[in-house]
Amino acid sequence: MDRPKLAADAMVGRLAKWLRLLGFDTLYLKDGPRWPDRDRMLLTRRTEGPRQPRLWGWAKVIRLAAETMPLQLHEAAGALGLTREDLMPFTRCGVCNRQLVSVSHAQAVQVVPPYVWATQDRFQACPGCGRTYWAATHQRRIMAVIDDLFPGEPRTLG
Repeated sequence: MDRPKLAADAMVGRLAKWLRLLGFDTLYLKDGPRWPDRDRMLLTRRTEGPRQPRLWGWAKVIRLAAETMPLQLHEAAGALGLTREDLMPFTRCGVCNRQLVSVSHAQAVQVVPPYVWATQDRFQACPGCGRTYWAATHQRRIMAVIDDLFPGEPRTLG
């Protein structure tokens, strides 16, 4: 499958972060979908109506009905036709959407707590916002969400 490029408006902001954590290039439109991007699919809870902005000019508009992030994630995965193999978790910054890069153990000593540096071997950094990432309990929680999202598919990640 071609990697979808996504945009999520403020109505599904938590979903934007989760899509990034799963490896999808996802813009977060905190001020709403004012300027469409023909290369991106828009995820929103907005309905059509006189008080809503017109949602045109996007590659596709996916309107989600679910109110909570876990249900929105299930709905989005179905609408996008995703499988477990489409995911590339822990490759994008959950905050600014940039592709993460590997950081050596020696480089990490300057930016992570001493206990983390002593107990972890692999680190990734965001070239955009400068955050540093390492395996921790949050990765197990993310893998549990993936397992819930694709319960019948064999675990090939993590």
